[in-house]
Amino acid sequence: MQPIRQWMKLPLLAAAMIFSVISTGCAVRVRYYDTRYHDYHRWDPDETRAYQEYWAERNKPYHEWTELNEHEQSEYWEWRHAHPGRY
Repeated sequence: MQPIRQWMKLPLLAAAMIFSVISTGCAVRVRYYDTRYHDYHRWDPDETRAYQEYWAERNKPYHEWTELNEHEQSEYWEWRHAHPGRY
């Protein structure tokens, strides 16, 4: 019975290590620097909701963040700082 326990420890340990590497490797961390306020913003699901609401309030067609120029991005961060507690 003892050899079976020793044999089973190795695959279980390997599976635990592989799972921890895979689960942490899938997390995408995206941050944007706001030059006017000199702070970083983490882009997460809350920021996505805020960004969608920003476009809805402006009554303009939605544009992806990566399509905006620097001036348009700074306008968004200005709006975002004016609405800090909503998200």
